[in-house]
Amino acid sequence: MQCQKRRVSSEGLKKLRKSGLNLWLKKARDRHGNKYSYDTVEQTFETQKRPSVKITCKKHKRSFFVIPHNHLRFKSGGCEACDYDITHQNSINREREKFFTFFTKHLADRLVIRSEFKGMTKPLNFYCKIHQEISSHKPTFLINSNNFGCNLCASSSVL
Repeated sequence: MQCQKRRVSSEGLKKLRKSGLNLWLKKARDRHGNKYSYDTVEQTFETQKRPSVKITCKKHKRSFFVIPHNHLRFKSGGCEACDYDITHQNSINREREKFFTFFTKHLADRLVIRSEFKGMTKPLNFYCKIHQEISSHKPTFLINSNNFGCNLCASSSVL
């Protein structure tokens, strides 16, 4: 026995697309909250798999085209600027973990960090517990040079 394709009237197809759009919009807002504007999506939405729809990122004030299904899959929703932000933040988090592991093991007995970690190549302020001095160094410099983090501690260790 052969299956016959069901024919749907144009009015029925519009209703199916409208319900599919509403379901997709609910999922998109559940996933991404209020980060994106979907004002123009209704004009081009057919199914979740095709075609691409135009979405506007409210944070970056940029519009982009993405397949509806991929908008739900991607953490960035398909916005390249959001994707960069996420990737950059993940990189900073890995660097922070690496530096604080090193710092705790080698320098925490002498130094206190006095500024926010913004990356391995961005200077941090350190307070020396021994000399009550504040100095600034890049985390990568401290890791790679076996530096003491305090100029007075470094000079007194040479003597």
